[in-house]
Amino acid sequence: MQLLVVPELGHRAAAWDELAAAGHLPSPFLRSWWLERMPAGDPVFVLLVERSRLVGGAAFQRRRRLGLELIEMLGQGPLAPDHLDLVCEPDRETSVFYAVRRWLDRPGGRLIDLQGLAEGARLVPAVPGRGAVTQMEVAPYAELSPSFPEYLSARPGRLRNTVARGRRRLEREGVHHRRVGGQTGGAETSATQIDRALSALRRLHEARWKEHSSFLSCWEPFAAAVRLGARDGEVVFHELVHDDTVIATEVEFDVAGRVSFYQAGRSDDRRWRGAGTALKSHVVEWACKTGRREFDLLRGDEPYKGDWATGRRRLWRVRRARGAARPALAAITAREQLCSPGELKAGSVGAAGS
Repeated sequence: MQLLVVPELGHRAAAWDELAAAGHLPSPFLRSWWLERMPAGDPVFVLLVERSRLVGGAAFQRRRRLGLELIEMLGQGPLAPDHLDLVCEPDRETSVFYAVRRWLDRPGGRLIDLQGLAEGARLVPAVPGRGAVTQMEVAPYAELSPSFPEYLSARPGRLRNTVARGRRRLEREGVHHRRVGGQTGGAETSATQIDRALSALRRLHEARWKEHSSFLSCWEPFAAAVRLGARDGEVVFHELVHDDTVIATEVEFDVAGRVSFYQAGRSDDRRWRGAGTALKSHVVEWACKTGRREFDLLRGDEPYKGDWATGRRRLWRVRRARGAARPALAAITAREQLCSPGELKAGSVGAAGS
């Protein structure tokens, strides 16, 4: 066994993706195409290799805070990745766990702040030092039926009525559903089509959220990652279109049988009221018809997500300090406790808005 600490996956990207897809809860935010474009600091892949075969590892980013080394999950920040953990072969979990822990616990003082960890993440006990493990948010999700009517029949009556009325009214107005990208049906999606879909997403999201969206502050790395994911068939846009103008759009990640709703935008023209709900119904209908087993709404407990969800998962944050970093963590924690809830919320990482 050999421990490698490298700034990129390189030729091991395909092997990494296989391990990530085989995990208990395959996350789109552990795909190589996402990780390659996401670092907010120096990327660090901690990999365990046997001969030339990748056995497992973890993806981090390294920065400086208060003069100390800060270790975070790769991509952690305003784009709010979820369900993160290490990746490994099923029978090598213990070896990978201790390899990652040894690297995190190497000599020297450091802050370790890992956010968006999956429920039951193996990384949680791997983090050394003193500090807390706290629940961040919840991530609603829906287990899907092969039949969309069957799935919808179990949802609240108000949602069923809103979907039915909204879809009928929009269809009378000449609005139709369009899918761009993805793994099933039709010819390969061109780069031009993906760029057009990205442009519509930015236009509609910006018009609705303006300066209140932390998502737009990270547009360039997001767009670069989406282009790579679309190339691999793991990013799909769903749009409602009227006279070739997109009035509502969603971007989903389609990984290992799980569809994850990431971001959206829609027109605020009253003529298109209900477009967001109607579009999501098309997304879930497509997911059911194509055999996806789950629709993940990702972090955030907004009421509308509860209407679509059949369950919720907790997301975790591990923040600890090793060695000389312990006083710094104590000072940071004390300062946060003095802040008002509003100040804390404004300075924290938020979920992607819909």
